[in-house]
Amino acid sequence: MKRTLRFFLVTAVSVLFCLPLAAQQKKNDRNTWQDKIQAEKIAFLTTEMDLTPQEAQAFWPVYNQSEKERFKATEAVFKAFGELDKALKDGKTEKEISPLLQAYSRASKQAAEMDSNYIEKYLKILSSEKVARLVIGEERFRQYQIHKLRPGFNNDVRAPKQ
Repeated sequence: MKRTLRFFLVTAVSVLFCLPLAAQQKKNDRNTWQDKIQAEKIAFLTTEMDLTPQEAQAFWPVYNQSEKERFKATEAVFKAFGELDKALKDGKTEKEISPLLQAYSRASKQAAEMDSNYIEKYLKILSSEKVARLVIGEERFRQYQIHKLRPGFNNDVRAPKQ
């Protein structure tokens, strides 16, 4: 009985000490995964846009800032969407749903305006053709990533140029 209790205690203590390490490893794996996709995206877009070194030097800092802002804007849209969805599932009243719907609409508009504002910033750095290639390239990259996760999703998606 004492052996079993000792074994149980040692196991429990070991698990408690290992959980933070496992959580840290999972976070590191996620960061590594995100870094890998980000590196793929940069290479993909650079090729798609046919950027010169001078253009790339001016473009990437602006693009990276837009990505940070886009992430925040997308989070706001998803948060507003989630609150609206929860209100509907909880059977909230029209009076309670209306401000949530307006918040979702505002968040969506702000995200769209942000994209529009960055297109104007890109046009100060790049030609219209290269900005158009950026817009198309981002969508192609998104489709490419989906295709990698779900083969057969869309056979028209082409791999990045080599």
